[in-house]
Order: sequence, then C-alpha cells, then structure tokens
Amino acid sequence: MACCLAWNLILFFISAFVIIMGITLFNLGVDVSLIPIGKHIGSTLVKS
Repeated sequence: MACCLAWNLILFFISAFVIIMGITLFNLGVDVSLIPIGKHIGSTLVKS
C-alpha cells in the first residue's frame, strides 16, 4: 500500500511540473506572437 502511495505522489509531482511548464510556454508564446499583433491592430483602429 505504501509503495502505491509513493508512486502516486511521484506521478503527481511530475504531472504538476509538466503542467506548469506547459502553461509557461503557452504564456510565452502569447506574449511573443499575439500581444504585438493586438497592439498593431489597436493602434491602427485608433488612427482610422
């Protein structure tokens, strides 16, 4: 029983780490690609 609990904790921490890395990479991608496009579109809309 203790073996299964330890294995579940290991899998939980690995999964939590992978999820955090995925969210970090997603936010980095949004910052690099979508935010500059939004700023450009926003400034164009204000001018017209």
